[in-house]
Amino acid sequence: MARTIAIIGLLIDVGCARRVNLSLAEFDELRQLDPSQETLRVFPGKKLISSYPEEQEVRNVDIKRDKVVVRGAQRPRERIIGVNTPGKVVAVDELNGMPLLWVTYFADCGAADCAYGFVLTEQKKFSLVAIPGLAGFDDPTSHRGTRTRRNRLRLGKIRSLSELNEVYVVPRRRGKKFLSLDLQIHKETYKPTRKSKQRAPGV
Repeated sequence: MARTIAIIGLLIDVGCARRVNLSLAEFDELRQLDPSQETLRVFPGKKLISSYPEEQEVRNVDIKRDKVVVRGAQRPRERIIGVNTPGKVVAVDELNGMPLLWVTYFADCGAADCAYGFVLTEQKKFSLVAIPGLAGFDDPTSHRGTRTRRNRLRLGKIRSLSELNEVYVVPRRRGKKFLSLDLQIHKETYKPTRKSKQRAPGV
């Protein structure tokens, strides 16, 4: 029984996938295996919620007796990208000398102009830098994780003003710490242990 449990534990340890931030070295290695990025899938490190207000509100103005009555209808659109939503790299670019990956999470988007941009930062992570617009809607308001005021994303530097690019961040601890939204991959590592024994015969 104990041996069976040990074997099961070994299998779980060997074949369990984990989430890791995508590094430049790893992306370059994966590009050699899959040059067209048809197989590689990437994921956001946190849920991304983007709210797009309508570009032009539907309004109806009327005069009734001694007052003006205005009736309107707002039809905003909300886009949600979950942490397990697979994305595809559709283009590779540069932003101020740093590698920039354009990632789509929608099947009808296959170009950079409708994709999300993730740029390599000084922290060696690909962080969200561009959110696509939608026709007929104004620029979105985006949140990291949950749609609360404290989780609203804003463009800014992560640690130092000398950083090359601003990325979308959420300030924490009175502005001393900034949380970014980073690109991740599911990674499974197999390292089975096969030890050999040598018993000393004595001299």
